[in-house]
Parts: sequence; structure tokens; C-alpha cells
Amino acid sequence: MHCNDICVVHLVRACNGIEPLKRFLTSYKYYSAGLEHDLFFILKGFGENEILPDIEALLNQYEHQRINIPDEGYDIGSYMAAAQLLENKFLCFFNSFSEILGDSWLEKIYRHVSTKECGMVSATGSWESQYTNSQIVTHRFFSHYLTERLFAFKIKRNFLPFPNPHLRTNGFCISRELFLDFTRGYTFKNKNDTLIFESGREGISRKIASRGLQLIVVGRNGRGFLPNEWSTSGTFRQGGQENLLVADNQTRQFTNADNSKRIVLSRLAWGKKSNNH
Repeated sequence: MHCNDICVVHLVRACNGIEPLKRFLTSYKYYSAGLEHDLFFILKGFGENEILPDIEALLNQYEHQRINIPDEGYDIGSYMAAAQLLENKFLCFFNSFSEILGDSWLEKIYRHVSTKECGMVSATGSWESQYTNSQIVTHRFFSHYLTERLFAFKIKRNFLPFPNPHLRTNGFCISRELFLDFTRGYTFKNKNDTLIFESGREGISRKIASRGLQLIVVGRNGRGFLPNEWSTSGTFRQGGQENLLVADNQTRQFTNADNSKRIVLSRLAWGKKSNNH
């Protein structure tokens, strides 16, 4: 069976109800992808014969393939299951809260990820460090010096200090071959496992960079930004996020926050010098 060069993979979780799926498919229908592609739905947490008729009707508006899996393994575990089945050269993953924000979105993504220099692209990236964040938490909540030091050591073992450039794993695209290579042996038992995979010392961004491949944030304007440019790309936790190509829960949190909360979120992502709030 012929498959296109790229497949769009969307996660649909039963526990989220129908509204997130409606939002994604409304944006998917409204904005032209600008590129031929296959469409694949990961149906997660739906028991046998438990897909509601309204959800089935939404999915069946589009020619697609699907897989039904248990609600475990977090988002990356779901993407791993899909990647094992698919044969497309590139896979573009969207979580259940994604919303596309611009025309030719897939062509803009593909234009960058298909170059030999690029390892992975995403609609958003960050310099945030779980280790540096933990220093704030430990000083605030731990009064015992030894406890604080042990906690910090454990976090530092897995995460680099700020700045810690990494691509966020939503609205991201990578070759199937690289994705299978970088996820081999991973299991996702808790939230910390997903953070380590996304932004840890041995995470996917670090592995890609160690091979001499580029990490690129793609904006709504189609431009690709390298890590040193992310903080002024107009995408994640900056200004009005006016150059954001794919929205999700974290970008909406920033949009809906008051100015003081925006300053905090922006500094977590970009440091104290960030003035894009």
C-alpha cells in the first residue's frame, strides 16, 4: 500500500471527551496543510465498542488509519506504538490538546525537517531546566541541608542547569528511523520519565544535537529558528505568541495568564533577561 512521505499522528484520549478532538479537527480542516500526507489517530483508553458515535462521526470525516491502545505510557509511549506500525519516512505528532494556527503548516514543518542537517523540528522549544527550577523549590521548602543536597543531586543527575535548550514534544516532526532509534528501550512509568525524555541529559534533543543535527523551532511565518534564536522567535511564552504555529495547554496557559504570571512563565523558559512578556 502506497504511503506519503509524511504522516500526521494525532492522539485522542477517551478521558478528555470530545471537545479537544473537535478543536484539533476544526483547525485541521480550516488551515490547509500545504502538503500531501497520511492521517493516523491514536485512540487511547477506549474500551471495545466504547467509541461514542459523535467521536466516530468526527474521525470518519477524514480518510485515516487508527490504533486503539490502553491509557498508559503517556504521550510518548503512544507515539512509540504508532511509529512501530507506520512506514512513512517522517512522522508529525500532535497531542490531544493541539490546535493548528496557520496555513501551510505541514509544508512549513516538512521544509525544515527534510533537510539533511535537521534532526527534529517542533512548533515550540524552551531553555527551561528542571534542575534550575528545583533549586528554587528546594530553597523554599527544604530546611534540612542534607535533604536539600540529596534532592538537588538526584535532579542534577538527570537534567542540565539553565539554559537547557530542548524541543517540546508536541507539534513535533522527526524521521521515523530517528524516532525509533532514540526511543528504543524507553519506558514511561511516571511524569518524570517524560520530562527526562524531553529535556533531560539523555533526552531526545540532547541525542539529536550530539549527532551534529539541528533542533529547529518552526514559526507560523515558516521561518526555522535555531536554539539561540528561540527566545525571540515569537512562539513560546513570548509577547502574544504571535508566531506560534501549534497551540496546546501550555501556550494557552500563558495566553490566559495575568502579566505577573506571564513574567514568571517567561523567565522559567528564557531566564531573567527575557523581556518578551
